[in-house]
Parts: sequence; structure tokens; C-alpha cells
Amino acid sequence: LETLAAASRQLAKNARYAAHGPGLPAALAVHAKFVAVGTSRGLTLVFDHFQEVRRVLGTACEDGVAAVDLARASDLAAVGHASGVVRVWDVIKGGLLKAVDDACAAPAACIRFVGDGDATLVAVDGAGGVAKIVVQRRAFAAYGADVECLLDGAAGVGPDLAALGATRTPLDARRLVAFSSAAATFVVALTPTVEVLHKWSKNEEDLDEDESSDGAPCLCAWTSTSDGVTLARARARDVEYAAVDADSLNIYLGRLRCRLPANAVAVAWAGGALCVLDETNALRFIDSASGSQTAALDLGPRAFGVDGPSNARLREADGALYLLGGADLATVKLQSTVQRVAALVDAGEWLEALALQLDDGADRRGDDAATGLLRRYVALAVENAPARRAETIGTARPLDLARSHFKMLGGVCVEFCAATGRLDVLFDDVYAAFAKAKRDDVFLDVLEPYVLAGTLTRLAPEVLAAFVAHFEARGALVAVERCLLRLDPTALDFNMLTQVLRAHRLYSATFRIYNAGLGDFASPLELALDACHDDGASPGADNRAKRAILYLRYCVAGLSFPAGDVLDRDEAESAKAHALHLFLQERAPPPRPDGPINSRDARFPHVRVLAAADREATLDVLSAHLCALAPGGTAETPNPYDGQRCARVTSPSNLAPPGPAACLEGARIASSRDDAGDDDDAAAAAAARTAFLDFAAGHAARGVVAPSPDLADEILTYLALESRADPSDDAGTPDPDAYDLDRWGTLPRVLRVLETDAEALRARALRAKRPRRAL
Repeated sequence: LETLAAASRQLAKNARYAAHGPGLPAALAVHAKFVAVGTSRGLTLVFDHFQEVRRVLGTACEDGVAAVDLARASDLAAVGHASGVVRVWDVIKGGLLKAVDDACAAPAACIRFVGDGDATLVAVDGAGGVAKIVVQRRAFAAYGADVECLLDGAAGVGPDLAALGATRTPLDARRLVAFSSAAATFVVALTPTVEVLHKWSKNEEDLDEDESSDGAPCLCAWTSTSDGVTLARARARDVEYAAVDADSLNIYLGRLRCRLPANAVAVAWAGGALCVLDETNALRFIDSASGSQTAALDLGPRAFGVDGPSNARLREADGALYLLGGADLATVKLQSTVQRVAALVDAGEWLEALALQLDDGADRRGDDAATGLLRRYVALAVENAPARRAETIGTARPLDLARSHFKMLGGVCVEFCAATGRLDVLFDDVYAAFAKAKRDDVFLDVLEPYVLAGTLTRLAPEVLAAFVAHFEARGALVAVERCLLRLDPTALDFNMLTQVLRAHRLYSATFRIYNAGLGDFASPLELALDACHDDGASPGADNRAKRAILYLRYCVAGLSFPAGDVLDRDEAESAKAHALHLFLQERAPPPRPDGPINSRDARFPHVRVLAAADREATLDVLSAHLCALAPGGTAETPNPYDGQRCARVTSPSNLAPPGPAACLEGARIASSRDDAGDDDDAAAAAAARTAFLDFAAGHAARGVVAPSPDLADEILTYLALESRADPSDDAGTPDPDAYDLDRWGTLPRVLRVLETDAEALRARALRAKRPRRAL
């Protein structure tokens, strides 16, 4: 805020002679060349931008100036008087071109030039009338005026008017103005004919009402940017926006609004922000993109905004605001981002400076100003870091001020670089600064929450290696795996990453890296299964096996691991086919030809090792695949992985999943217990056999699997004679004819599908004294 001292002194001097001198300041207009101030004595003082009075328009009289405007594209001035007379002047020559006495029926309230090239203006009087005035040169160098009444006083238009300036769009030919009544705002095109384009009702947005808004007028202001044309409206404490389509002339009301602390008395656009002067004498800057207040300027004791609603006291020119209050004339110059950042840096407000630079989005335009500022901040923060010592506050544990300092610094750097997309600066300059200060451990700790939150989706190779080593030294490799599940595999060094994953057996991360990075669903499963075979009964072996089962279940369901997002159809089919074929390898060679066989010597070794960890979950994987098959006629597909390592397999891109026969054999192997000896093992073997027969019966009943005659007879015998339920009779004696409802319900469906000697089964049931089963 800067007071125009020379002009203000002149106005103050005039005010001391209000009755006989030029009079009190009453209205303001601004031009690229001039500043015009209308006075209560009917004069218009024209200052240049050196604050010298260059012209006095009119003669002193009792008909005071109520409104004034300067044409943007010419040297004309329009002055509205308390008598309703509108005078058009040539500022350079100081000559009166035309006095129009039939445009306003009451004192002029607001007057604006519209468009470029000729003297077309619109005036609003104190009675609510609106008139269009066109001043033209006629014969013998005389000027004439054509007056057209747009609205009479019955409409109740308020004392405000906004005219759209040059936009270099088709809107220039329509010459738009906006004015408001107590009920609505009207957007009107003046050429080629007068047309109301839109009636913007004050109730259309359901704004809050309070007593302070009663009688408050609507104040409007236009702006034109590369994004389009916008009309802002301030009614009492509410600010709203409407956009105008330059081609169709459609008006689109915005949903953003801002609630002011006090009623608005003047509005204007400057520097891309809406500037609102309110009754508290504060100038508030509103961001039209977010609808929020970005800054406020207290104008102090000078009465800029306390004389009631008047856009005549706040005007804009070339990005600067001019305010007239009492005898004071002042400007508000909006600083550029560079100037504001420099001022904040000089004041030591580095975080505010970085936030402002970030909001400006300089680096998104290819400018290095933002990253240069960050480098300066990091260098200064490292140089002035606290000493490495712990301080105890009260009875609390010691506080490492140096670590807290670098932790805060690291967080600022991560958020700044992530927002600007300059991770190269984060992993190069910033990381090097932390390492030089021997605080790279703090930097690596800071990265973890940002990776987990998805703020960071990649790490530089050297940073990733240090990250793994740092958490390995702390015994927290689980944190590394959690982070690797969040990183973008395509943005990482794959060779280095796979070495890390294999060395530390991070199989969940291995699944995701191979799936998302290479589209390979079999190789990571092979790595996990190799570990299961080599671990035997070592601690953690069951957990690794169960993780492999979970991965298989995701592949069969067509879901990404571990997020659970649905894969597209082709990728889902490929994932299921390759993972199941590898899982159902009848022979599985070791990773190296001379490597140990371990548990790979039996048929279907992968099925065996996973079933040993969780038989039910292993059968569920096969069952989920069979449930997706149509009954009958599913062809068997040769297993390209049988007896081969994944690296040596060249399978077709449209590989079909395993057929029902392979799945049934896999289920049989998963349920086999060849080592049953004592009672506990015998019970486990019986439970495994029951699980397999339930599996086979269910899918046989659907017609998906076709068991051999021997297996079909075993299934039917089990359903008809062997399956029992837990309940007993009231005396505690087991009921020989009790049955499991689920299994009993499967029996009729199986009988309809399988070929069997039903009469023989009935006879066996009768001999076993189970009449209901026989029936």
C-alpha cells in the first residue's frame, strides 16, 4: 500500500476550502495515462502518474460530480453529476464534447465506457434507471448523443455497473455489461441489439441470509484471461462467480464461493485475483480457483471503505489498484511471486517462501527457481543445524534436537520435491547434503512414511540400496517389503532390485515387482516355492508357504497382488494359467542342475509342500479354478512347465489353464498322507481323505470333473455310507443313521452324474442298518 503523497496533499488542500475551492473528492477513475478525481464542486481533476494536475475539467458549481470514467482506448472522460447530467470530455484538449441531460432522471450513480473505438457508455442513476449513451461526431464538427433507456426505475437497479473490456474474443462485438437489482444480476449485450443474456438470481445458489445483508447491493466486476471470461459478484458477505462462453454466450454459474467477514463495498480484479474492499476497511484478495481468501490488507484509519457501497472509490489499471478515501489517494501494487519470495527469504521465513514458490508452480513451467530456492534452504539449514547432543526436558526422555531438525528438514524436502516432480533434486542434492552431514540415516527414515503414503513412487538406485541396508541393520526388513509394495516397479532398477529381493527373501514384494514390472506371474512363484523346498521344517517355512498359497489364490481370482485390484481379462487369464501350471508341475527341477533335490523327488512336489503348510487353503486354490469352469467338455492342456525351470519355458501367449484332470490329481496329492502310522497320523490321514472326497464329490456333482470308476465308487460309498455327523441321540449314543446335511445333499446330484450300481449301494446301506440312506 502506497499513498500518492503529492496528489493526496492537493486533495487535502482542496478539502479545506470545500465551499469555495475545488471541493471534496467524490469519485475516481484510472487510465494508463491519467488519474481522474471528481469533486463535490463539479470539477474533475486529471492527474498524470507523476501526481501533477494536468487538466481541470468543468467549472466550479454546486452540481457535484457523482461518477467518472475514462475510456481505455481513447482520451475521453465521462462525468456524471448530481443533477443527472452526463458530460463527455476530451481530456487532452480539455474540451467538452457533449452534455447529455436526458439520460439520468436522478443523480448519476455509476458510469462506464463500453467497448473500444467510439464513445459508447452506460449510466445508472440513483433511482435505478439504466441508460445507454452513444456520443458521435456529426455535421459541422458538432457532437450528438443517442440515448436509449434500458431499464426504468421500476427495476430497482443498484448503484453499480460493470463493463467488460477488450477480450480479443467474439464477446468484443457484443459489448457486455452487468448490473444488479435487489433480486438478480443481469448480464446484457448492447450490440448489435440490446439483449439480456442471463438473469442471475440472488436465490439461485441458496446463499445464507443475515440481517447485515438487508439492502446490501450487488457489486460486479469482469475479468478476461487465457482461461476465459469471468464475472464476479459480491452481495453483502458472499462472493460468487459465473463464466461466459465466448462462442455460445452461455453463462455457467460456478460452485465456488467465499464468505467474507463483513459486507463488501467495492470489488475489482487485479493480478488474477478478485480484490474486495469491505466495511471494516480491509482489502481482501480472493483466489477464484479455490474460492478462498489468499491475503488481506488492513488499510488502517483512512476511510476507504466506510462511506458506504461505492465502486467509484476502487479502480484498477495495469494490475495496480487505486483507492480514494476522504482526502487520501493510494495505490496497492501486487507483488510478483519472485518479489514476494525474496521478501520472505529476507525476513527468514523460508518455509513460507517455499510454499509460495510451490503454489506458483514455477518448476512445472521448466523454471529452476523453485529447486534453486530449495538448495539454498537445505544448505543454510545444514550449516546452522544444532549440535549432536541430547537435551532432557523435565522428566521426559532425552530429546535429540539435531535429529529433530534434520527430520523436519527431510520432510520439507520430500514434500517439496514430490509436489514439483523434481525427485532428481531430492535423491541427488538433498541426499548428498544429508550424507555429508552424516545424517543420511535420518533421511532414509523420513522416506518410509512418504513411500507408504504413495507420495514417493520411486527411489534412485543408490538411495534404494542404502534404504535396504539401513533397515536391514535395524532388523526391520519388513518395513522394506512394505515400501517395495508401494513403489512403481517400472521406475526402479530391476536387476538391482531382484538381487535385493532374493538376498533377503522378500517374496510379497517379489510377486508384485515381477507382476507389475514384467507381467511375469510364474517366475516369482517359482522363487517362493524354491525357498519352501529348501527350508524344510526351518522357522518361517510355513509362513512362506502360506504366502505362496495366498499369491496363487489372487492369481486364480484374477486380482493383482497384494492390492487386490481386478486385472484386465487377458492379464487375468495369463496370470491364472501360468501360476497354476507351475504349481501343478509333476516334476520340478532344482534351481541349479547340481543343486539339492530336497522335497522335489516326489510327484507334484509344489502341491505337496504347500499342502503340508495348509491343506485346506491349497485345495481351495484348485477348487476356485474348477468353480470357474463350465460343466463337461473342458479340454486338458499340456503343462509347458513340467520338468522345466521358468527361464527355459517358452509358452504361448494364450496359454489355457490346467484342465480338471490335472486339478483332481493335484487335489489327491494334496490330501495324501503316506506317512500315517500312529493314532494321530491315522486321524490326520482320515481327515485328509475326507477333505479330498468332499472336494471330488462337489465338483463331480457339478459335472466339471470325471472321476475314474474306482474313484467314483469310493465317492459314492463315502457319501452313502461313511460320512457321519457329530450329533448324537439324547442318551448320548451315536445315531448310526445320522448324516451330514451338506454331504447328504450332494449324493443325489452325484448319482445323476456318475454311472454306478445304485441297487448294490442300497443293499449295502440296508445291511449297515441305515434305511434313510438306502432310501
